[in-house]
Order: sequence, then structure tokens, then C-alpha cells
Amino acid sequence: MRVVSVQADEEARLRRRARTGSYTALAGVVGFTVCLLVRFSTVLPRWDLLAMLAVVGVGAAIRMHALRARVLNSSDPARQLRPDAPSQPPGFRAEQRLWWPRHKSATAAVVFWLCAVPVTLLALSAGQTTGVLERVRSSDFRIAEVTVVREETTTHRPRTRAKGESTSISTVEITAKTRADGRGQLLEGTIRRAQNISVVEGGRIWAMYVPASSPSPTEAVFATERSKLEDWAGGWTRNPGHLGSALMPALVLVVLLRLLRRGSLDGRGQEPVALQVHTGRARALRVRVTGVRTATLNKGNVLVLTAAEGERELLLGRWSDPRHVANSLAGQSGWLYWSRTAADRHTPPKTALRKAWHLLTLGRLRANVGPAALDSAVLVLADGRYLRGRTPRTLDGPMPAGRIVPRRHPDECPQVRPLEPRFLRLPALRPRAVLLWMPGLLMLLALSALPFGDLTTYWQLYTFLPWAVVMASGYASYRAATGSGARR
Repeated sequence: MRVVSVQADEEARLRRRARTGSYTALAGVVGFTVCLLVRFSTVLPRWDLLAMLAVVGVGAAIRMHALRARVLNSSDPARQLRPDAPSQPPGFRAEQRLWWPRHKSATAAVVFWLCAVPVTLLALSAGQTTGVLERVRSSDFRIAEVTVVREETTTHRPRTRAKGESTSISTVEITAKTRADGRGQLLEGTIRRAQNISVVEGGRIWAMYVPASSPSPTEAVFATERSKLEDWAGGWTRNPGHLGSALMPALVLVVLLRLLRRGSLDGRGQEPVALQVHTGRARALRVRVTGVRTATLNKGNVLVLTAAEGERELLLGRWSDPRHVANSLAGQSGWLYWSRTAADRHTPPKTALRKAWHLLTLGRLRANVGPAALDSAVLVLADGRYLRGRTPRTLDGPMPAGRIVPRRHPDECPQVRPLEPRFLRLPALRPRAVLLWMPGLLMLLALSALPFGDLTTYWQLYTFLPWAVVMASGYASYRAATGSGARR
């Protein structure tokens, strides 16, 4: 009794530590966003942003260590009593909203969206930071109104607005004097003109420059409005779009929590295979977990289930590690139920637009059809826990076909509970996921330390490309880290 109490206390302590790690990482993401809003454009490198990235990393490390310790410190399943599965399939009842990977996938989607916003703000900030701006504001600069003495405009490309009006994206090479009478310090620089604003000789514009007594030209940063130079010098961003973007993750989080509470996001009602059992359309096979191997019909590892008639493969979904599951459930017996559900059916597209999209995305190849198709399956262990996955549909192949389960009323079937997350996967650093995340991490560091802006090129490229590299790298790393080891 004393041992059970100690184990419960240790598990509660590790659970609190995991929550602390999550809150620390979340605080780092929020701090990263706040630092960008407070100082949207400032002298590089951005030590405040790098510090927030370090906080996120520390929080993630604390959480992973706590979750891993919780799994390793849990009681050994080999020492637990393992009942034997009944000789006849009893059927089962299960609520699909209780399946942990569905909640985890929804949470991961919110985390991904939460991280996309500060990365977008960082890319926008870095896209307007030029080398000239960085050199000027790193010294004792001044912001003043100056007189244009020469201008040379180069048009890049037209941009059409919603109302049909066309404006030009232009680069204006400017030479200016700091005094209105055409005397004073000589300044040279470039300004991007994204609107029909005239910059003419003798006109007055604003400049950020470093005062000097030398007669040679001094590089400067020009703008048609003083407020823009003040933004580049530092301080709160005055762009309402940036503030609205920063609040979007909070709105998405609130909506997600409401959907999860209502059960409309993670699937209410009975598990689809259980419904097929209740209507007499499912097949069943009495099996025992014996290991893991490379799939016969698919790439990667699958769980091997051995029966008197032969072996059957169970392909596990995302957030499940076949090797860890096989080690945790080795030798346990149960009934494997499978049937073709609505998610396994392929409906050809009807409209021409959908057919074209289906062709471009290789939808036919990804569809669950053909001789190598898979059916939804549920492995119900003898102790009342279940594990979801997929099993080959072929009935005339080397795998046993099982038996048809007689129609059973739901009230006659036992209620089962999902397999605990600690038996589905062991938290660990996946080498492939770390490797795939490296380009994104290097790009984040570069965005925080290097000027990416260039007034002589189309500015959207310097906003989109860094953002795309970080997000693509993060998504690829996420897919590699959460993959089950096999795919359809």
C-alpha cells in the first residue's frame, strides 16, 4: 500500500512538472510576440527574441523530461495480472472522443497556429530592416525633415487594388540636403514608394541619419512620413494589423476549447468499428501481441498480432510508436475487430474543379482503395483497454480473415477504455525530426540577427520566403516526430 502511494505521489509530481514545462514554453511564445510588438523594429541582433526562444526550448525540455520520466517510472506491465481473452468475441462499446491521439492532434494544430503568428511578425519585421537602416540606427542618429535635391525613380511592377485602381511599386534614389535652402549635410539613400506619392526635386521628406561634418555623402533612411521612421527607430508598432494578428491565437484557442467541451471537434458518439459490431458488419480475430515488423503492404513498422490461424498486422495512427506499444503490451491477448467504415470509403469527385484538384494532389493514389487498402480496426485487450489502428482489407491473402461478429445490441457489449498515452509512445528526441527542424531554427536565428530588407526588390519575397522556410521546416519536423512508423 505504501509503494502504491509513493508511486501516485511521484506521478503527480511529474505531471505538475510537465505542466510547468508547458506553461514555460507558452510564456516564451507570448513573450516573443510581446517583444515584437513593443519593439517591432530595433537594432540587431534581437537579444530579447533570442532569450524568448531559449525560454521556449527550456520549457519544451522540462516537459519532455517529465513525460519521459513518467513513462519510465510507471509500473512494469509484465508484472501486472494479464487476464486471458474470452473464447468468443464479446463486442465492445467505446466513445471515439476519448481517444487520446485525436485530442493531441487538435492541440498540436493550435500550437502550430500559435507559433505561426510570431514567426509571421518576425518575418515582417526582418523584411523591413535593411543594411542601411541597421547601420544608421546603431549610431547616434537624428530624424529631421530634409530637402530633395535629386531623385531617380525606377518602377518595378504594377499592383492592382481591390477597386481596380493600379499603383506602381517604385524605388526612388534620393540625394538630399539637411537644410531647406539646399545647404547642409549631403544625404543619399533609397526609398520604396508603394503608393502614388510624388517625390520631386525641391520637395521636403523625412530622413534618419547620423550627423557628420564630412562633405562626402552620408547614407540615410528616407520616408515620406515621420511616424514611419519613428517605428523603425523603435517603440510600439502602430500597425493595427500586427496587433490583430497577435490576438488571433487567443481567439483560436477559445474557439477550440469550446468545441472540445461540446465534443463537436473530436467526434461524439460510438467508435465507428463498434457501430459496425452492433450492426453485424464487423469481423473479429482472437490475437496476442507478439512484436513489431516491417509492414507487408505498407512502408514502416506495424504491430504484429498472432492468432491460431496466422498473423495479422495493425498499422497504428499518428502519435503511436509501434515498438513502444509492442514492448508495453507484449504477450497480452484480446480481440481484433475490423470493418470498412465511412472514413475508409473513397468517393470519386463529381465536379471538374474537384477532379482537377484530385489529380494534382494525387488523391487517387492516397485514397484507401485497391488490393492494398486498409480497414479501420480496434484491438480490445482482455483487461478492457482498446487500441485503434488499421489492418489490411484483403480476405484472400496470407492473413487470416477472422470471423463475422454476430449482431450485438450496444447494451450487451462491455464498455472499454482507451489505452493510456504512456503505452502509446515514449517521449524522446527523434533524430529525423531534429534534423528537419534545423533549417527552421537557423532561419529564426538569422531573422533575429541579420537585416533581410532590400528596397530595390519586390518586398513580398522578403516577407514570405523566411516565413515559409520556418513553417515548412516546423511542419516537417512535427510530422517526423509524431509519425507512427508506418503509413498508408
